[in-house]
Amino acid sequence: MKLLSFLSLFILPCLVFANDGFGALDAGGIIIGKTDDIAMQKEVLDISYDKIKVDYEFVNESDKDITETIVFPLPPYYVGDPNPAYIGTIPDFKVVVNGQPVKFKTKVRAVTDDENRTETDITQKLRGMGFSDYDIVMAAYNIKKILQDKADILKKNGLLDQDFVYTGGWDIESLWKNYVTYEWKQTFKAHQKLKVSHTYTPLPSSGMSACYINTLLGGDLQSSREGLAKYLCADAKTLDKLDNLAKNDRNWQGYPCLRGADISYILRTANTWKDGIRDFHLILRSKTPDETVSSCFSKSIKQTSPTTYEVKLKNFKPKKDLSVYFGNIDKNAPFTEAKPPVFQ
Repeated sequence: MKLLSFLSLFILPCLVFANDGFGALDAGGIIIGKTDDIAMQKEVLDISYDKIKVDYEFVNESDKDITETIVFPLPPYYVGDPNPAYIGTIPDFKVVVNGQPVKFKTKVRAVTDDENRTETDITQKLRGMGFSDYDIVMAAYNIKKILQDKADILKKNGLLDQDFVYTGGWDIESLWKNYVTYEWKQTFKAHQKLKVSHTYTPLPSSGMSACYINTLLGGDLQSSREGLAKYLCADAKTLDKLDNLAKNDRNWQGYPCLRGADISYILRTANTWKDGIRDFHLILRSKTPDETVSSCFSKSIKQTSPTTYEVKLKNFKPKKDLSVYFGNIDKNAPFTEAKPPVFQ
């Protein structure tokens, strides 16, 4: 089995979720690997701005049972960033295998990086400073308490400037970056199919991608049109619809803009399985006909109902990942603030 380096993920103005990856053991722990024995026969990926559901069907095509670690990587995030919307784990993530819920472990790896993006693993260093894995994950959520209670030991270990004085604000540099994965052991019986499902609430996008024509920040219709057209392939019909909605501030629903959500999903981890995805079905759902959906994913994506967009592909080996913009979403979208996660 060929070992691959851990996914290199970068912070984007949206949050990125990923297909399950086949696990491999490396000196640093579980990484994303490669199998030529287990195939992903089918994947149905169902995305709306407030729910992601993924149904897989795997088959072990070898003559022996295989037990391996399955890895679901979450977006990396920096501890110390101001007002973090993403705090490391998804509170309602669920794994179901052949109809039965499965417990998973939450694994964390903390790193510092220099100006050349060279990363140094400091997980054990933080543990030696009295941080539990839960503390490491939750440090972004509890950053004020961390800076109040652990400033001295952070300075001693070179993770905080010696002259730093906490004043109660958020204007600090990043202390470290966390990689978080959900992992569980899975047995694939020889020549048998295995069904795996996930459901979870996406975490919020941030920045201007979540806000169409924010006039309070000097936004204008033309710049919004150009951005969505260039990066998320919104067509003229969709852009005209958003423009007309954005012109009436009553549609802003109490926000300084027309609210949107930008959700990205890593598809390339599917290539860790034999033959990629043999049967792929993508479903994008809006809540109402007035909510728009834009994506550069595939020219073959079609609107199949007033609120549904779909594409089906055979023998799919993803070369690019998926990004979807949901425009004019409901003000009551369920991610107004970060909440402490369930840590397993």
